[in-house]
Amino acid sequence: MTFKHQPSNSSPAYNLQIRNQQRTTHTQSMEATTEENVAMYRGVGAPIDSKLSLQEQLRQAGLDWSVELSDLRYGLTYSHESNYRQAIYRSDSGLLLDTVGGRWQPFQNSQILETFRQFCDDTGLELEHLGELRGGRTIFATAKLNEQFSLTRDDVTDGRILLTNYHECGAGLRVDLMTNARICTNGMTLPVRVGSRNINHVGSYDRQRILDVLEAAKNNFHTFQQQTERLANTPVSEAEFTLLLIQEFGDPNKPIAEQPRPVQLCLKLFRGQGQGANELSRYQTAYGALSAVTEYYNHHSPQRGGVSGHLNSLWLGSKAKRQQQFMRQLVSVYQ
Repeated sequence: MTFKHQPSNSSPAYNLQIRNQQRTTHTQSMEATTEENVAMYRGVGAPIDSKLSLQEQLRQAGLDWSVELSDLRYGLTYSHESNYRQAIYRSDSGLLLDTVGGRWQPFQNSQILETFRQFCDDTGLELEHLGELRGGRTIFATAKLNEQFSLTRDDVTDGRILLTNYHECGAGLRVDLMTNARICTNGMTLPVRVGSRNINHVGSYDRQRILDVLEAAKNNFHTFQQQTERLANTPVSEAEFTLLLIQEFGDPNKPIAEQPRPVQLCLKLFRGQGQGANELSRYQTAYGALSAVTEYYNHHSPQRGGVSGHLNSLWLGSKAKRQQQFMRQLVSVYQ
């Protein structure tokens, strides 16, 4: 009779096997995280090493520059000077970012990152990504939440906090909750508001107020989870979804065959062509309807202004607003 040797828990062979399994699991996790980041950020900005200093992180993301102000001169020989407007520009390239009024105060990249780093340290979060959009007119930073929820085994959603600042007139600093369904890398942002709409650039940099809004973003993730779970348990027929789509994006006076592209494509995604569309949480449910719309805007909508313009619209602009509006409609109809 032949006995096959089984390594004991303390044997070198057993320990090597365990280490190899751990290394494989860690590698797979890192690869999944990398793929998720590539899909979310599409090469814009840079993943950030939390062990680096503030200046090193700014340099890693190409944000080691400041916003400078100067008098605004105009005319053929630039002999005229405005008493009401100033020019703001990048210190590294001299790129003109905008013209602003006399009360406008810049929030520097270093100030914003320092505040975000403090928030991450205080809450146990890790700074994930840092970058710029639209030539530096928009600066963004993200931190991944230590929470997630599962609608089914494979339908997992996690959250991030998105901090953005505009180096231009008429816009300020804002905080959004960024959600991401891993199965399809469909993300949407949900604005976080404490007090007024944005933290504007008129007046001094209010560090504590920014920290308060960042803290509120964490609580919004629980609200999003509750709404999503309710939508996933709400049946929606194709006919109902068609009516919702036409009401939101189409023309009620036209037949389905003549409805615009968003309506046509969202219907196909809802019927089963969407990523994860056959999950129980999405198959003919209100959440499946939302997922079809978010997939359209994330992966199939026209990209004006290149990748940077697409992300700006998807996170902060018209594409974000259309997704938020459709979710509000679903929540109100099926509450």
